[in-house]
Amino acid sequence: MLSENDHLISGILSLFMLLAMTQCLAVASGAVEGTEYIPSANYSLTGDVNNTYSVADNSYRLYQEAASAYQNRSLTLSMELVGRFLQDHPENGTAWNLKGSIQYSQRLYSEALDSYNRSTELNPADRMAWLNRGLVLTEMGWYEMAGESVEQSLLLDPNNSRAWNQMGIISSDLGHLDDAYSAYSRAVQLDPQYAEAWNNQGLILQFQDRNDEAVQRFERAVSIRPDFALAWNNKGLSLMIMGRFQEALTCYDRATSIMPGFAGSWNNRGVALENLGRYEEALTSYQNATTINPNDPSAWNNQARLLQRQGQYEAAKQAAAQAQSLGGN
Repeated sequence: MLSENDHLISGILSLFMLLAMTQCLAVASGAVEGTEYIPSANYSLTGDVNNTYSVADNSYRLYQEAASAYQNRSLTLSMELVGRFLQDHPENGTAWNLKGSIQYSQRLYSEALDSYNRSTELNPADRMAWLNRGLVLTEMGWYEMAGESVEQSLLLDPNNSRAWNQMGIISSDLGHLDDAYSAYSRAVQLDPQYAEAWNNQGLILQFQDRNDEAVQRFERAVSIRPDFALAWNNKGLSLMIMGRFQEALTCYDRATSIMPGFAGSWNNRGVALENLGRYEEALTSYQNATTINPNDPSAWNNQARLLQRQGQYEAAKQAAAQAQSLGGN
Protein backbone atom coordinates (compact mmCIF):
# COMPACT_ATOMS: atom_id res chain seq x y z
CA MET A 1 0.00 0.00 0.00
CA LEU A 2 2.80 2.41 0.93
CA SER A 3 6.38 2.92 -0.20
CA GLU A 4 9.26 5.13 0.91
CA ASN A 5 12.65 6.02 -0.50
CA ASP A 6 15.44 3.62 0.28
CA HIS A 7 18.08 5.29 2.49
CA LEU A 8 21.79 4.47 2.86
CA ILE A 9 21.76 0.77 2.08
CA SER A 10 20.28 -0.21 -1.25
CA GLY A 11 17.88 -3.11 -1.16
CA ILE A 12 17.56 -3.40 2.62
CA LEU A 13 14.80 -0.98 3.45
CA SER A 14 12.42 -0.99 0.49
CA LEU A 15 10.37 -4.12 1.19
CA PHE A 16 10.67 -3.55 4.92
CA MET A 17 9.22 -0.05 4.62
CA LEU A 18 6.30 -1.30 2.57
CA LEU A 19 5.30 -3.97 5.07
CA ALA A 20 6.07 -2.12 8.27
CA MET A 21 4.17 1.03 7.30
CA THR A 22 1.21 -0.99 6.08
CA GLN A 23 1.05 -2.60 9.50
CA CYS A 24 1.27 0.74 11.28
CA LEU A 25 -1.59 2.24 9.29
CA ALA A 26 -3.73 -0.83 9.59
CA VAL A 27 -3.65 -0.62 13.36
CA ALA A 28 -3.97 3.09 13.71
CA SER A 29 -6.82 2.69 16.10
CA GLY A 30 -4.64 0.81 18.54
CA ALA A 31 -5.64 -2.83 18.25
CA VAL A 32 -2.04 -4.00 17.85
CA GLU A 33 -1.29 -3.08 21.42
CA GLY A 34 -4.00 -5.11 23.05
CA THR A 35 -5.69 -1.88 24.13
CA GLU A 36 -8.54 -2.29 21.70
CA TYR A 37 -10.89 0.64 21.32
CA ILE A 38 -14.03 0.02 23.35
CA PRO A 39 -17.15 1.37 21.63
CA SER A 40 -19.05 3.83 23.74
CA ALA A 41 -22.50 3.08 25.05
CA ASN A 42 -24.93 5.40 26.79
CA TYR A 43 -24.77 3.91 30.25
CA SER A 44 -27.81 5.83 31.49
CA LEU A 45 -31.25 5.12 30.16
CA THR A 46 -32.27 8.72 30.65
CA GLY A 47 -30.94 9.51 27.18
CA ASP A 48 -33.32 7.06 25.51
CA VAL A 49 -36.48 8.80 24.34
CA ASN A 50 -38.40 5.52 24.24
CA ASN A 51 -38.08 4.47 27.87
CA THR A 52 -37.47 6.07 31.24
CA TYR A 53 -37.05 4.11 34.43
CA SER A 54 -36.82 4.86 38.11
CA VAL A 55 -33.72 3.81 40.00
CA ALA A 56 -35.86 1.33 41.92
CA ASP A 57 -37.03 -0.37 38.73
CA ASN A 58 -35.64 -3.90 38.33
CA SER A 59 -35.26 -3.36 34.60
CA TYR A 60 -33.09 -0.33 35.21
CA ARG A 61 -30.88 -2.30 37.58
CA LEU A 62 -30.55 -5.14 35.06
CA TYR A 63 -29.42 -2.72 32.36
CA GLN A 64 -26.96 -1.01 34.69
CA GLU A 65 -25.49 -4.40 35.62
CA ALA A 66 -25.07 -5.18 31.92
CA ALA A 67 -23.35 -1.84 31.30
CA SER A 68 -21.08 -2.31 34.31
CA ALA A 69 -20.11 -5.81 33.16
CA TYR A 70 -19.27 -4.38 29.71
CA GLN A 71 -17.08 -1.67 31.19
CA ASN A 72 -15.28 -4.35 33.20
CA ARG A 73 -14.80 -6.40 30.00
CA SER A 74 -17.00 -9.24 31.27
CA LEU A 75 -18.49 -9.62 27.83
CA THR A 76 -20.30 -12.94 28.24
CA LEU A 77 -22.06 -11.75 31.39
CA SER A 78 -22.85 -8.39 29.82
CA MET A 79 -24.39 -10.06 26.78
CA GLU A 80 -26.53 -12.32 28.96
CA LEU A 81 -27.82 -9.39 31.00
CA VAL A 82 -28.56 -7.06 28.10
CA GLY A 83 -30.26 -9.95 26.29
CA ARG A 84 -32.57 -10.44 29.25
CA PHE A 85 -33.27 -6.71 29.35
CA LEU A 86 -34.12 -6.62 25.65
CA GLN A 87 -36.56 -9.50 26.01
CA ASP A 88 -38.72 -7.18 28.11
CA HIS A 89 -37.80 -3.92 26.35
CA PRO A 90 -37.11 -4.67 22.67
CA GLU A 91 -37.75 -1.04 21.69
CA ASN A 92 -34.94 0.37 23.83
CA GLY A 93 -32.36 1.88 21.47
CA THR A 94 -29.77 2.43 24.19
CA ALA A 95 -29.72 -1.26 25.05
CA TRP A 96 -29.30 -2.18 21.37
CA ASN A 97 -26.29 0.14 21.26
CA LEU A 98 -24.81 -1.65 24.26
CA LYS A 99 -25.46 -5.03 22.66
CA GLY A 100 -23.71 -3.87 19.48
CA SER A 101 -20.73 -2.69 21.51
CA ILE A 102 -20.42 -6.09 23.18
CA GLN A 103 -20.59 -7.81 19.79
CA TYR A 104 -18.01 -5.41 18.37
CA SER A 105 -15.65 -6.24 21.22
CA GLN A 106 -16.20 -9.94 20.45
CA ARG A 107 -15.38 -9.22 16.77
CA LEU A 108 -18.87 -10.26 15.73
CA TYR A 109 -19.05 -7.41 13.27
CA SER A 110 -22.12 -8.40 11.23
CA GLU A 111 -24.11 -8.96 14.40
CA ALA A 112 -22.86 -5.68 15.85
CA LEU A 113 -23.95 -3.83 12.72
CA ASP A 114 -27.45 -5.29 13.04
CA SER A 115 -27.62 -4.08 16.65
CA TYR A 116 -26.35 -0.59 15.81
CA ASN A 117 -28.83 -0.38 12.93
CA ARG A 118 -31.62 -1.22 15.35
CA SER A 119 -30.31 1.33 17.86
CA THR A 120 -30.19 4.19 15.35
CA GLU A 121 -33.65 3.29 14.03
CA LEU A 122 -35.11 3.47 17.52
CA ASN A 123 -33.08 6.46 18.67
CA PRO A 124 -31.78 8.51 15.72
CA ALA A 125 -30.51 11.21 18.10
CA ASP A 126 -27.95 8.88 19.75
CA ARG A 127 -24.62 10.27 18.53
CA MET A 128 -22.62 7.41 20.04
CA ALA A 129 -24.69 4.76 18.29
CA TRP A 130 -23.99 6.46 14.96
CA LEU A 131 -20.27 6.63 15.79
CA ASN A 132 -20.20 2.99 16.85
CA ARG A 133 -21.99 2.03 13.66
CA GLY A 134 -19.27 3.87 11.73
CA LEU A 135 -16.61 1.96 13.64
CA VAL A 136 -17.98 -1.46 12.77
CA LEU A 137 -18.51 -0.46 9.14
CA THR A 138 -14.85 0.61 9.04
CA GLU A 139 -13.82 -2.79 10.37
CA MET A 140 -15.90 -4.43 7.65
CA GLY A 141 -14.23 -2.30 4.95
CA TRP A 142 -17.38 -0.40 4.01
CA TYR A 143 -15.70 2.97 4.20
CA GLU A 144 -18.22 5.15 2.34
CA MET A 145 -21.05 3.94 4.56
CA ALA A 146 -18.82 4.30 7.61
CA GLY A 147 -18.11 7.91 6.70
CA GLU A 148 -21.82 8.65 6.35
CA SER A 149 -22.50 7.18 9.77
CA VAL A 150 -19.73 9.17 11.45
CA GLU A 151 -20.89 12.31 9.67
CA GLN A 152 -24.31 11.78 11.22
CA SER A 153 -22.66 11.49 14.63
CA LEU A 154 -20.81 14.75 14.01
CA LEU A 155 -24.00 16.51 12.97
CA LEU A 156 -25.39 15.62 16.38
CA ASP A 157 -22.17 16.54 18.21
CA PRO A 158 -19.54 18.45 16.16
CA ASN A 159 -17.22 18.63 19.18
CA ASN A 160 -16.69 14.89 19.57
CA SER A 161 -12.94 14.36 19.20
CA ARG A 162 -13.32 10.57 18.92
CA ALA A 163 -15.67 10.97 15.96
CA TRP A 164 -13.21 13.30 14.23
CA ASN A 165 -10.42 10.77 14.78
CA GLN A 166 -12.58 8.03 13.28
CA MET A 167 -13.39 10.26 10.34
CA GLY A 168 -9.64 10.66 9.83
CA ILE A 169 -9.15 6.89 9.82
CA ILE A 170 -11.93 6.45 7.26
CA SER A 171 -10.57 9.24 5.05
CA SER A 172 -7.11 7.67 5.22
CA ASP A 173 -8.51 4.27 4.25
CA LEU A 174 -10.18 5.94 1.25
CA GLY A 175 -6.89 7.58 0.28
CA HIS A 176 -8.12 11.10 1.07
CA LEU A 177 -5.03 12.10 3.02
CA ASP A 178 -5.66 15.85 3.17
CA ASP A 179 -9.14 15.21 4.57
CA ALA A 180 -7.67 12.72 7.04
CA TYR A 181 -5.08 15.23 8.22
CA SER A 182 -7.76 17.88 8.70
CA ALA A 183 -9.92 15.47 10.70
CA TYR A 184 -7.03 14.51 12.98
CA SER A 185 -6.20 18.19 13.40
CA ARG A 186 -9.76 18.84 14.54
CA ALA A 187 -9.55 15.90 16.96
CA VAL A 188 -6.41 17.20 18.67
CA GLN A 189 -7.73 20.75 18.66
CA LEU A 190 -10.75 19.53 20.61
CA ASP A 191 -8.68 17.23 22.83
CA PRO A 192 -4.96 18.12 22.96
CA GLN A 193 -4.37 15.01 25.14
CA TYR A 194 -5.66 12.62 22.46
CA ALA A 195 -2.52 10.55 21.90
CA GLU A 196 -4.04 8.28 19.26
CA ALA A 197 -5.04 11.23 17.07
CA TRP A 198 -1.52 12.72 17.32
CA ASN A 199 -0.12 9.35 16.25
CA ASN A 200 -2.54 9.11 13.34
CA GLN A 201 -1.69 12.61 12.18
CA GLY A 202 1.97 11.61 12.28
CA LEU A 203 1.24 8.64 10.02
CA ILE A 204 -0.24 10.94 7.37
CA LEU A 205 2.86 13.13 7.49
CA GLN A 206 5.08 10.04 7.34
CA PHE A 207 3.34 8.84 4.20
CA GLN A 208 3.80 12.29 2.67
CA ASP A 209 7.55 12.06 3.41
CA ARG A 210 7.31 14.94 5.91
CA ASN A 211 9.20 12.93 8.49
CA ASP A 212 10.55 15.79 10.61
CA GLU A 213 6.95 16.88 11.20
CA ALA A 214 5.84 13.29 11.70
CA VAL A 215 8.42 12.80 14.45
CA GLN A 216 7.03 15.84 16.27
CA ARG A 217 3.54 14.29 16.24
CA PHE A 218 4.79 10.92 17.48
CA GLU A 219 6.74 12.68 20.23
CA ARG A 220 3.56 14.45 21.27
CA ALA A 221 1.76 11.11 21.38
CA VAL A 222 4.35 9.41 23.61
CA SER A 223 4.62 12.47 25.86
CA ILE A 224 0.92 11.98 26.60
CA ARG A 225 1.09 8.18 26.71
CA PRO A 226 4.64 7.00 27.46
CA ASP A 227 3.47 3.38 27.13
CA PHE A 228 2.19 3.91 23.56
CA ALA A 229 4.26 1.22 21.83
CA LEU A 230 2.80 1.88 18.38
CA ALA A 231 3.76 5.57 18.47
CA TRP A 232 7.32 4.69 19.59
CA ASN A 233 7.52 2.28 16.66
CA ASN A 234 6.20 4.88 14.22
CA LYS A 235 8.64 7.49 15.48
CA GLY A 236 11.44 4.98 14.93
CA LEU A 237 10.29 4.38 11.39
CA SER A 238 10.36 8.08 10.50
CA LEU A 239 13.82 8.43 12.06
CA MET A 240 15.05 5.42 10.11
CA ILE A 241 13.68 6.80 6.84
CA MET A 242 15.84 9.86 7.53
CA GLY A 243 18.87 7.66 8.20
CA ARG A 244 18.96 8.34 11.96
CA PHE A 245 19.41 4.71 12.92
CA GLN A 246 20.72 5.11 16.46
CA GLU A 247 17.77 7.29 17.44
CA ALA A 248 15.43 4.86 15.71
CA LEU A 249 16.93 1.98 17.69
CA THR A 250 16.15 3.79 20.94
CA CYS A 251 12.51 4.04 19.85
CA TYR A 252 12.31 0.36 18.94
CA ASP A 253 13.89 -0.57 22.26
CA ARG A 254 11.10 1.35 23.98
CA ALA A 255 8.39 -0.19 21.80
CA THR A 256 9.55 -3.78 22.35
CA SER A 257 10.10 -3.27 26.08
CA ILE A 258 6.53 -1.98 26.42
CA MET A 259 5.11 -4.66 24.15
CA PRO A 260 7.40 -7.68 23.81
CA GLY A 261 4.95 -9.33 21.42
CA PHE A 262 5.13 -6.53 18.83
CA ALA A 263 6.64 -8.53 15.94
CA GLY A 264 6.79 -5.61 13.52
CA SER A 265 8.84 -3.53 15.92
CA TRP A 266 11.32 -6.39 16.45
CA ASN A 267 11.73 -6.55 12.67
CA ASN A 268 12.23 -2.79 12.49
CA ARG A 269 14.74 -2.97 15.33
CA GLY A 270 16.69 -5.55 13.35
CA VAL A 271 16.88 -3.22 10.33
CA ALA A 272 18.20 -0.39 12.52
CA LEU A 273 20.83 -2.66 14.08
CA GLU A 274 21.86 -4.01 10.69
CA ASN A 275 22.40 -0.50 9.39
CA LEU A 276 24.53 0.20 12.47
CA GLY A 277 26.69 -2.85 11.68
CA ARG A 278 25.51 -4.80 14.74
CA TYR A 279 24.72 -7.96 12.83
CA GLU A 280 24.41 -10.53 15.60
CA GLU A 281 21.93 -8.35 17.49
CA ALA A 282 20.06 -7.68 14.24
CA LEU A 283 19.73 -11.40 13.57
CA THR A 284 18.37 -11.96 17.07
CA SER A 285 15.75 -9.25 16.47
CA TYR A 286 14.69 -10.80 13.16
CA GLN A 287 14.44 -14.19 14.85
CA ASN A 288 12.28 -12.68 17.59
CA ALA A 289 10.03 -11.21 14.90
CA THR A 290 9.54 -14.54 13.10
CA THR A 291 9.03 -16.40 16.37
CA ILE A 292 6.20 -14.03 17.30
CA ASN A 293 4.77 -13.80 13.78
CA PRO A 294 5.98 -16.63 11.53
CA ASN A 295 3.77 -15.32 8.71
CA ASP A 296 5.74 -12.10 8.05
CA PRO A 297 7.76 -12.50 4.82
CA SER A 298 9.66 -9.26 5.47
CA ALA A 299 11.26 -10.58 8.67
CA TRP A 300 12.13 -13.90 6.97
CA ASN A 301 13.71 -12.02 4.04
CA ASN A 302 15.73 -9.85 6.40
CA GLN A 303 16.83 -12.93 8.33
CA ALA A 304 17.83 -14.75 5.13
CA ARG A 305 19.90 -11.84 3.87
CA LEU A 306 21.79 -11.50 7.13
CA LEU A 307 22.40 -15.24 7.45
CA GLN A 308 23.85 -15.26 3.95
CA ARG A 309 26.10 -12.33 4.84
CA GLN A 310 27.43 -14.35 7.75
CA GLY A 311 28.09 -17.40 5.61
CA GLN A 312 25.24 -19.49 7.07
CA TYR A 313 24.08 -20.50 3.62
CA GLU A 314 21.84 -23.45 4.48
CA ALA A 315 19.98 -21.47 7.16
CA ALA A 316 19.73 -18.53 4.77
CA LYS A 317 18.25 -20.79 2.10
CA GLN A 318 15.62 -22.09 4.52
CA ALA A 319 14.66 -18.56 5.64
CA ALA A 320 14.44 -17.37 2.03
CA ALA A 321 12.22 -20.33 1.15
CA GLN A 322 9.95 -19.49 4.07
CA ALA A 323 9.71 -15.86 2.90
CA GLN A 324 8.91 -16.96 -0.65
CA SER A 325 6.20 -19.33 0.56
CA LEU A 326 4.57 -16.34 2.26
CA GLY A 327 4.71 -14.16 -0.85
CA GLY A 328 8.06 -12.47 -0.24
CA ASN A 329 10.82 -12.01 -2.79
